[in-house]
Amino acid sequence: MMIPACKHYHVVKNFDLLEKEIPHLDENTLVVFDIDETLLTRKDKLLCTPLVTTKYAKMIPKNKFFPAFSRAFKEGKFELTDKKLPELLGRIKNTSAKVIALTNVTSGSLGVIESYPDFRVRECAQFGFDFSDSFPNIKTLDIPIPQQPLKKKLPLFKNGIICTNGISKEIVLLAFFKKIKWKPTKVIFVDDLKIYVEKIGDAMKKENIDFLGLHYSKKENHDKEVNENVFDLQFKYLTEKDIWLSDEQATKLLESKQKEGNP
Repeated sequence: MMIPACKHYHVVKNFDLLEKEIPHLDENTLVVFDIDETLLTRKDKLLCTPLVTTKYAKMIPKNKFFPAFSRAFKEGKFELTDKKLPELLGRIKNTSAKVIALTNVTSGSLGVIESYPDFRVRECAQFGFDFSDSFPNIKTLDIPIPQQPLKKKLPLFKNGIICTNGISKEIVLLAFFKKIKWKPTKVIFVDDLKIYVEKIGDAMKKENIDFLGLHYSKKENHDKEVNENVFDLQFKYLTEKDIWLSDEQATKLLESKQKEGNP
């Protein structure tokens, strides 16, 4: 059931409302998807919980955090938030509307990940998500912004995916419009974080762009499934042996140690 949250967005637990918009899409419509917890979610529960920063980041020196956890991000597996998404995205792309992704990740390297934008493109491609069609003449594009970028790296458009590099999404999206000298008449934006949906909606209103925001809230309650003994073992192997154990691997190893009487 969809719950109206304010004038310009809805809280949704599926993509039915987006599906209903498909017959009304035209060449002046831009559909924008967030990636993490909107299109894709991580299989390993530790990487979906705040414990990464609230607990484990405090247990190692700051200069070792990103090298360690970037390996977990690189080797951890994803799954679809909704199995219907590849088919739905295909139907949207079969219209004349434009489709891109907008993700709040670095536009450079991260630990063992040499290029996070390239890594993000590959992640999406594994599930059939290709955002390069809508702006085929733009493969890679630095996006100038009106403020000092993080670590002097500009937000980056790469094969239809915009990596914001820590800059708020609405600022980057408007800067993208300015850079390519094009502006849609309508934006449909889907994100699991309400704050981004609100900010994009407010920005579109100021630009007189029609807006439909979908705050996707199907995220599972991982707190009910938390096993910190498993997390502790994953963290131990990651920081001491430079090995990322999946939930399944860590659970089996923990059970084996418990049977043997080892801590």
